[in-house]
Amino acid sequence: MKECSFVVQEGEVFGLLGSNGAGKSTILMAFAGLIKNFRGDVTIMGNDCRFSSGINRDVAYVPQSPCLFFDFTVRENLHFFCSMEGLGGDERESKIKELLSKFYLEGFADMAAGRLSGGYRQLLNIALSSVLDKKIVLMDEPTAGLDLWSKKKVGEHIRELKSRGKTVVLTTHDLADAESLCDNVVILSDGRVLANGNIRSLLRDFGGGYTISVSLSNKIPKVLPLAYSKVISISAQRLVLETNQADIGPAITELVSKLGSAGIEDLEVREPSLGYVFSNLLSKVKA
Repeated sequence: MKECSFVVQEGEVFGLLGSNGAGKSTILMAFAGLIKNFRGDVTIMGNDCRFSSGINRDVAYVPQSPCLFFDFTVRENLHFFCSMEGLGGDERESKIKELLSKFYLEGFADMAAGRLSGGYRQLLNIALSSVLDKKIVLMDEPTAGLDLWSKKKVGEHIRELKSRGKTVVLTTHDLADAESLCDNVVILSDGRVLANGNIRSLLRDFGGGYTISVSLSNKIPKVLPLAYSKVISISAQRLVLETNQADIGPAITELVSKLGSAGIEDLEVREPSLGYVFSNLLSKVKA
């Protein structure tokens, strides 16, 4: 039996990570109350999602594929979604003006949504989910395929939601995004949880060691006994080593002492990454 169990805390940014088909989008749709045919329980703020009608009233859902009327203008899309959420009159017009400004859409207000670039289409997609100030925001691949500017704006929006005490649950294949945005993540494979925790604990437990890369002005000494690191690759004037996380300080001190005569030109330390954690865990499952 597949086992998938985790808890999302109020006010955090929580990431669902996994390869294609791991179950990330399905879990998100279950959170939103959009699918019912699953075993087990999904509870949000004490409410069982299986018995909710459509999207929970406390939940905003941003699907991976923008949910837009492509023939409508940006303003008309916002007008429609505001009306669907019960906003009318001056309140609706004020909200449309606010969202156009917040998501950098003022210059595109009268353009058909289908003519927007991918980045602005996603910003409109997120704007539509922000018509009402929901307590929980579910985002399926919010930065997929976006340019750097658009990714930055989406990231800023997610951080702003957290600063206001909102809970954000997102799926992503971009592990750099997960590292920069998420407080906690769960790594999934075929509907099962492989690891669950904060980024620092996952890096400590599954992230491997530090990589140290050294460039030298002279040849590397023939004899180089090292107590705190091991050589991964070596050439005439370049050395790559690995050490565990606890020994990074002593390893650097030892290298500087041993290689002083060789003339260190550059020393770069690469920390364990979430990418290594991800590939390490999945390779064990798929081996």
